[in-house]
Amino acid sequence: MRNASRLLLLLVLLCPLAACDGWRAERAASYKCEKGLALLKDCETRWTKGDLSTEERQDVITQLTRSVKLLRDGMALFAEASEKTGKHYDMSAYWEALKVARIRMMLELRD
Repeated sequence: MRNASRLLLLLVLLCPLAACDGWRAERAASYKCEKGLALLKDCETRWTKGDLSTEERQDVITQLTRSVKLLRDGMALFAEASEKTGKHYDMSAYWEALKVARIRMMLELRD
């Protein structure tokens, strides 16, 4: 336990604040984007089954809305992390998922 607290103190002293904030933003961004992707995949399995009842369609629309929000928030955090750390993140999968979610939402709302 004593070694762990020393290691934590050493990390705090050696880690520049901006880099630590960038690391936190990166972790939060990754979490949000992955959660958004998981929601989108869940919706995909549901809408590919076929006819959905009105209640199921409304639930899919709600999940798609949550997925879009999580993906947008996560990508904003990736941009923030990139500013703080100077790293560039590959967000192509998240952009594609966001595009699919928006198109599917428009289709669901149109019907």
